[in-house]
Amino acid sequence: MNVEKIFNAICKLSLVDSFQLLNKLKKKFVFKKENTEIKKEKKFSVIIKTIGQSKIMIIKLIKDLTNLDLISSKKLLDKLPCLIKKNLKKSEANDITKKLELLGCTVEIK
Repeated sequence: MNVEKIFNAICKLSLVDSFQLLNKLKKKFVFKKENTEIKKEKKFSVIIKTIGQSKIMIIKLIKDLTNLDLISSKKLLDKLPCLIKKNLKKSEANDITKKLELLGCTVEIK
């Protein structure tokens, strides 16, 4: 049977029969609202605006956070504001922000 014939047969069903068919299809294919929803989780970026007095400690922290070497970490901080990490969950961005603020940085989460 092709799709057009099936469609025409369904159109000829009574309201009660259509409802029963719909329920059987739902049971057969397990339609759930959760399966059709796509949950988008917002992602955040951590940006350093200014640095504090302990530049060496900040460079070491940047090295650990970004997996860059020390020289690349220093160069990153030489051009403020600088993006440290992106596509983070809110909790991860907050953790990084707290660590940087403890070292005297002014940090922005976008």
